[in-house]
Amino acid sequence: MMTPAPIPSSHASPAPRRRIYHNLTFRVLTAICIGALIGAIKPEWGVALKPLGDGFIRLVKMVVTPIIFLTVVVGIASLGNMARAGGLALRALGYFAAATTVALGLGLLAGNLIQPGSGFSGTPSASAAEAAKAKIADAGAAGHGVVGFITNDLLPTSFVQPFVDNEVLKVLV
Repeated sequence: MMTPAPIPSSHASPAPRRRIYHNLTFRVLTAICIGALIGAIKPEWGVALKPLGDGFIRLVKMVVTPIIFLTVVVGIASLGNMARAGGLALRALGYFAAATTVALGLGLLAGNLIQPGSGFSGTPSASAAEAAKAKIADAGAAGHGVVGFITNDLLPTSFVQPFVDNEVLKVLV
């Protein structure tokens, strides 16, 4: 009597599909809809839930800089040779330029079509005006131009300072 040949692994039955409620995108969109419903139906509940949202935002901010740092370090370490690194840098620069151009175009289009702030005629309070003047004076005293930007805004004072201050640009530098 002959036994049938085993089915090759390439013809094995597909893995069972995951339920949609296990999908992270579905969960996030559901949470957004629930939050909008709470805000529309019971706004006082939305105000009471504000600390929960604030805490979540703080937790996300806490992990962003280490994740970016580790992503860049692992990416550079896995490149292997400098030719691949140069190609990757060129592609990243191209993507950055394209995304910036699209974002600026959309911003200009939205600003010209919607004209935000066109009907606003308010004046700042005295304390806000003084705070703005002090901030401008501090910026002028710190130095401006290319050298001031590099020394004050790009270069960190220590290795851990950008992580503590949550400054992504300094982490990347």
